[in-house]
Amino acid sequence: MVLKSFASRGLYAAPAFALLLSGCSFFGGGEYTDRNYEYYHADMTSPLELPATRDNTQYQDLMPVPNAAQAFVAPEGKFKVPRPNTPGGEQPAAGGTVRDQEANGQRWLIVPGTPSQVWPRLVDFAQNSSNIQALTPAQGQIEADDFTIAVRQGQRPGTTEVYCLTRNTTNQQCVTDLQSTLSSSSNQ
Repeated sequence: MVLKSFASRGLYAAPAFALLLSGCSFFGGGEYTDRNYEYYHADMTSPLELPATRDNTQYQDLMPVPNAAQAFVAPEGKFKVPRPNTPGGEQPAAGGTVRDQEANGQRWLIVPGTPSQVWPRLVDFAQNSSNIQALTPAQGQIEADDFTIAVRQGQRPGTTEVYCLTRNTTNQQCVTDLQSTLSSSSNQ
């Protein structure tokens, strides 16, 4: 009798428990929170101002938004969203110069060209600066006695990010020497 009473209560409890769990997902927003309302009502802020000691020509927006010449009004029913540019279809964002980047205590270089174009120049630099221990082009790493050079695809088409590290920390002298070498080789 006790077992039958427990089973009948379980029959009623299971749907109520399932409904309660589904409500948690419904009211909590699930895995994705729609922030359209926040973006729509966000206040415009002033642009970031760099300290006077920095050269402003070395900094630019990574993802610039072009200014609109006039208000956009879509013709009714005739507007189609334009397709994005194909990767590599744009000119390198660095403008042909090797740029120094710095954030969160790390420093790296933005080099014009794809990783496969920049790689041979990095190997030459490593051979002239130190003894190479390992070359792993598939991982984009050159390990030498004094440093490790890591190569990544740049955020903008036609650019490469180059890191020079010693024990996962930026090797400042290596980055400076690498920038000088890559700048002179890109001018030739």
